[in-house]
Amino acid sequence: MKAGEKRKAEFLKTKKNQMFRRKEYKCAKKGKVLGFATSTGKKLFVRCPSPWNATAFSKLVRRRVGPFFQASFPDRARIRILLDSEPLLHTSEATEALAEFGIEAMPGWPKYSPDLNPQENVWSWVERTLRREEKKADTFADFSRRVLRVAQRYPSADSLIPSMHRRVQEVLKSRGAMTR
Repeated sequence: MKAGEKRKAEFLKTKKNQMFRRKEYKCAKKGKVLGFATSTGKKLFVRCPSPWNATAFSKLVRRRVGPFFQASFPDRARIRILLDSEPLLHTSEATEALAEFGIEAMPGWPKYSPDLNPQENVWSWVERTLRREEKKADTFADFSRRVLRVAQRYPSADSLIPSMHRRVQEVLKSRGAMTR
């Protein structure tokens, strides 16, 4: 999204940058997608249910996220994952659901730092790719299905996890300021 667009309502954006037809904006609901990548190179992208709350996240953990991590690391009793600081991901209900699978979320991670949250890089790439692949005849349902497929094609996914050590060192060196 361009800087000037951030202040505009979706339906006021220029035609060139619209993701779906103008009349569909009235039907559009806010959607959320969670993406997980493991150090073994496995990826999981899931569309979040609406309404999005701690109970919905807990159900998602029990149905998809927990089994995904258990299958990715069958030898491990404990798994540590990085979740952003969105409050509902860290409620007692969510923590209990994660604990059922031996998963612990790393505490105190910054919310929106692209340097320390590599998934922020994924979503900016996904948005640019979706805009390029948009077709005039697309419906919101087409767009919704395409989001997950495009996210799975992210070309640098294999470098996200291994680059974390370097990223943390750069942030420490810059005393918390943005890095290059």
